[in-house]
Amino acid sequence: MWAEMRVMRVDLLDRVSQAWRHLACDDRGNIAVIFAIMALPMLSFVGVAVDFSRASSARSAMQAALDSTSLMIAKEAATSSDLNARAAAVFAALYKHDEVTGVTIATAYTAQSGTTPGKLVITGAGQLPTTFMKVVGFNKMDIGTSSTTTWASMKLRVALALDNTGSMDKSKKLVELKKAAKILVARLRETVVANGDVYISLVPFHWVVNIGNSATTSPYLDWSWWDRAGSETQGKSHASWTGCVKDRAEPDDISAAASGNFPPELYITSNGKKNVDACTTLQPLLPLTYDFDAINTGIDSMVALGGTNQPVGLFWAWWTLRSAAPFAAPPKDPNSQYLTAIVLLTDGENTGNSYYDDKNKGKKCNGTSLCSEVDTRQQYLCDAIKADNGTLIYTVDVNTDNGPSRPVLKTCASGESKFFALTNAEQMTGAFEEIAASMRKLRVAQ
Repeated sequence: MWAEMRVMRVDLLDRVSQAWRHLACDDRGNIAVIFAIMALPMLSFVGVAVDFSRASSARSAMQAALDSTSLMIAKEAATSSDLNARAAAVFAALYKHDEVTGVTIATAYTAQSGTTPGKLVITGAGQLPTTFMKVVGFNKMDIGTSSTTTWASMKLRVALALDNTGSMDKSKKLVELKKAAKILVARLRETVVANGDVYISLVPFHWVVNIGNSATTSPYLDWSWWDRAGSETQGKSHASWTGCVKDRAEPDDISAAASGNFPPELYITSNGKKNVDACTTLQPLLPLTYDFDAINTGIDSMVALGGTNQPVGLFWAWWTLRSAAPFAAPPKDPNSQYLTAIVLLTDGENTGNSYYDDKNKGKKCNGTSLCSEVDTRQQYLCDAIKADNGTLIYTVDVNTDNGPSRPVLKTCASGESKFFALTNAEQMTGAFEEIAASMRKLRVAQ
């Protein structure tokens, strides 16, 4: 309606303006009389256009304020004892058109019932005193609009697979990653109405993933790699394991099947002039949780050390979303739909893994340069994840040193819109904001 009125107003102004110019330039006597008679109606038409423009601006601002109010108090709707007063207070702080009088705010909340989503409707109304239309007897114009926020029955389960390799210490990459990851967590947290609406897991990785070493006798661990003849761990007590696991053997490295247990690993890397067990600094995996403070604590505790093996981080991110030991996802609500997604961020090329890092043992990678064999396994893994109930994969390639492109990250993503190629660390925040916005659309729709 308002769009049509704006078109009519512009057309009316054009016609009036042309007629006015013709009348003003005509020096014939009768035209002068007509001009004098028409002056008041012409001025009224111009006044109407001005007042309509003011009303349109005030209404647009009211719509924006109502939209923001609706999103801000949505999570309070189910528990607030006086939703009207809360909405009115928030709206008043946002709406800056003091010339609008008699403003009223009304709210209507409908709780979710089964698969029918919950809904919050906020309606605003007021009067705008006219300036020119008073001449023709209209002292005020009524304005009003509404905003509807709907909670979809869609719930989110998101796994963050974040690169903690040594190169992340350069160019402030780890600093910016922590900032960006916590912003994503905050944005998703804002959509939560009830506990369990959004679950997030945190999977820091480098060459390995730290799953914790509290259960060395668990049936999902395969100690044959640790105990193999000639290894640096042969004869070492299983109790000395610090919690890291390497990739499962092929083909289990790309399979969701429970078969093929996880091999504990002792990953020795260089820390300055000293070789250290990199697992002692690698932040342990955090399974799916809605304890957002714990997630942020885990993010803050991340440390950069070690080489790059993206598939192991991607695999464990996937595993946290599944209903299998050792990190079985919480049961799902049968009345809700679920979106599962993985966010994979890295700044490096795959340089190998425990199966491809030793040329002396017939392997093709040396742990220091691009390993195409690991990229191939990663692509197979990405395909398997995307085929698992439509799980989405967002990939973020942080390439700050003008190194070669990483095609596997682009093909791993669930479409071009979910692949982010960054050239400086500060761009991580924007990428994670965009990823969060994409996910939020599936939680809250206006």
